[in-house]
Amino acid sequence: MNKAQETILRISGIIFFLLTIATSLEMLSRAVASWIFMIESESVGWGVFYVLTSVLFCSFFIFASFATGLAAIFAGKSPYTQAVWNCAFYAMVAVALFAGLQAFTGITEDDANIFYVSIAAIGALLIYMLICFFCLKDEEDFYWKNLFSFDSGVKLCFKVWLIMILVFQVGTFIYAHKILE
Repeated sequence: MNKAQETILRISGIIFFLLTIATSLEMLSRAVASWIFMIESESVGWGVFYVLTSVLFCSFFIFASFATGLAAIFAGKSPYTQAVWNCAFYAMVAVALFAGLQAFTGITEDDANIFYVSIAAIGALLIYMLICFFCLKDEEDFYWKNLFSFDSGVKLCFKVWLIMILVFQVGTFIYAHKILE
């Protein structure tokens, strides 16, 4: 990777990382609201559905943070070359599933804001993935179709993702109980 590509990848990583962080309040709000609905509702099925969709949105946030943060810090250098691409793809899948489930089950006035954030996130991730592709395409550690490779960088991202999902869900569950008291 030449210096221009490295600079473009770092700058786009920083910009898209800041855009990802801007969705953090939506993600936390959705997770807390999902747990509150699960606790208060008599419909267990819908409660589980809302918690699972909040896990999807939280997964989008975590994977997008990984993809953009790794690009900003390491500029696609080994061992995180493939992890930058794969985490962006996993974030895209998670937010697309979330938005699709929202559209399929119906968007209420309360859900409209997070739905529009999801659609904007899909567009931003598409742009980010194009930038990553053109910056990483000549790297020997990068293969754009290798979405399920589990090299050391991707394995580390999945381990941290699992820990962060557990922390977010347990934390928002406890916070939901504090709100209801």
